[in-house]
Amino acid sequence: MNKELLRMEHIVTMISSRKILDQARLNLFEGEIIGIAGLNSAGKTILAGGVCGSSPITSGILYISEERMQIDSIEAGRKAGVYYFSEKSSLISNFTIWENFLLGTKGGHHFINKKISKKQCQEMLELLGITVDIDEKVFLLSFKEKLLVEMARAVYYEAKIFILDDIISDLPPAALEEVRHIFRMLCSLLFGFFWIVNSFRH
Repeated sequence: MNKELLRMEHIVTMISSRKILDQARLNLFEGEIIGIAGLNSAGKTILAGGVCGSSPITSGILYISEERMQIDSIEAGRKAGVYYFSEKSSLISNFTIWENFLLGTKGGHHFINKKISKKQCQEMLELLGITVDIDEKVFLLSFKEKLLVEMARAVYYEAKIFILDDIISDLPPAALEEVRHIFRMLCSLLFGFFWIVNSFRH
């Protein structure tokens, strides 16, 4: 049986004295994609925010990779291996793809060697079948390319859980199929996906 990546029990989230979530529960296992569907303002993003740190839970129990945790910031979420993706890219537009790969730590250390770090960046993109020039400025990339680069960077920095907040439903069919291919590959490598959707494509 695959390892449990995420368990949320009895989750309560209060925002400005308003109870958004009450006794919410969720489980996610390695190699699994779960979908959370519902209308706008139903609490889907708040639930995801309890995992990635953008909307810390008020009370309840949160386990990541079977370790109980309190995630109270985006940084804490990323250290726990949780990466959140939305329509607003986390990449810095005026930086190159490679320079964006430098914006993080791995094993407690920053990249220190330009040649080695460029090689590692290129290898990670190639591993996922992403064909972009690592010296390209991010603002020149399409939405799909930005998303795939963000995902490659997350894999490099040892992500375990990918949270996608209603960001692929409007992709054209060819781009959507390419992104789905990456999903399937990452699931085969035992990553987990938490996919928030407001509508379904028929």
